[in-house]
Amino acid sequence: MGSACARLTDLDLAGFALTGAGLLALAPLGASLETLGLWNCATVPDAELGALAALPRLADLSLRGWHQLTDAGAEALGALPRLVRLDLRACEQLRGEGLAALAAAGGLHTLDLRRCHALTDAGVAAVGRLASLRSLLLDGCWQVTGPGLAGLAGLRNLERLSLQGCRGVYMPDGGALPGLGACAALQSLSLRLCDRLAGGALGFLASLPDLRSLDLSSCRLLTGEDLGPLAGAAKLTTLRAEHCLGLEGRNALAALGACPALQSLFLCGCRKLDGAALGALRPLRDLRLLSLHGCHGVPGLDAGLDAMLAAGPPSHPCLATLSLQGCDSVSDKGVAALGRLPALRTLHLSDCAGNCGAVSDAGAAAVARLASLRELRLKACRALTEQGLASLAAGLSNLTTLSLQNMTLTDGGVRPLARLAKLESLELQFCWQITDAGVTALTVLQELTRLDLLYSWQVTDRQSI
Repeated sequence: MGSACARLTDLDLAGFALTGAGLLALAPLGASLETLGLWNCATVPDAELGALAALPRLADLSLRGWHQLTDAGAEALGALPRLVRLDLRACEQLRGEGLAALAAAGGLHTLDLRRCHALTDAGVAAVGRLASLRSLLLDGCWQVTGPGLAGLAGLRNLERLSLQGCRGVYMPDGGALPGLGACAALQSLSLRLCDRLAGGALGFLASLPDLRSLDLSSCRLLTGEDLGPLAGAAKLTTLRAEHCLGLEGRNALAALGACPALQSLFLCGCRKLDGAALGALRPLRDLRLLSLHGCHGVPGLDAGLDAMLAAGPPSHPCLATLSLQGCDSVSDKGVAALGRLPALRTLHLSDCAGNCGAVSDAGAAAVARLASLRELRLKACRALTEQGLASLAAGLSNLTTLSLQNMTLTDGGVRPLARLAKLESLELQFCWQITDAGVTALTVLQELTRLDLLYSWQVTDRQSI
């Protein structure tokens, strides 16, 4: 192949039964080859990786799934002077010490070590010598510990770091995670599923002036007080704190009110919050997305929404997406506060199973005032009647997506929907009282491209849809 394809720049041999001799046969491509995929080439002996030195222009290399790769083999990669991206995912024998050899080239920007289960703190220290790194992924490297992160202190150019699922990342003494505070260029950090983090572990965040995205989801021990170092994070735009059951009470979100650039906030499944905690979000004028999906049983949610969206000039003029799906403590009173969101385009109020009256006709009347709304999901809001649907149809002229699954709809409730001239997607699954007459009324919707009538069993093929 080599001599016949002398101008080849990109070659993918993933899954090939490649041998050491096969690697040597690539040598004629040395003047051109820049990208090489050897994913799951499990038959190449570790000792044969030295053959890659014949490919000096190689910039992007994948050895993903090389279960045979050891640190000795990794050292051979130091002979690739132009290497920029290296994928070593699921190289399960790799301890990491051999990666220090990659520092010789000095140009490696991206290193993927996800699911390298043998990676140790010593390996992390070796990675810490790769000063040019901008992106480092260590997801599922469960032998890495909190104290071991001190080895990353030299990565002053690092912009993205993922430690998702590294359950050994915590500080037994309750102090701040070491090393990370020195990574001053860090913009994106994931600590998702580092479920033993607690106390002052996040103290280093105050030293990251460029941090824009932070994922703390399923860090179940973190409390509102532990989020304190986030206060004043001037560039933070996205925070995921889903299923953080340590966020309890009225003051759990106090630090977030001091994150002026925050645009997207995910609090899905934070079931121990008090609704009053939402009041702390009132200063966040740039907030565009807020998800409380699955916050079952949260007390005071109506009052919290009212405090967050207090009367007067809109406190959240940019908020475009709001999910209250499964928030079984919200009622019409809380929904009424949503009328103060002039930019709202997507609203999820589905699955309020514990309180089917969460959205009744009164709530629908408030929602109908949201003229900018494009997507509305009301699955299982069974207190809504024909009157409420008529209000929605009259007010939401820009609606393109409507979900009314599992509702007690009749043909009389469906007919007003014919006024939604811009509707493109309509979900009526399990609305078993709808008949052919109701569906026929929808035939005037010229923009409709998706209609779901799953188990609406009274609809037949006797009339044309």
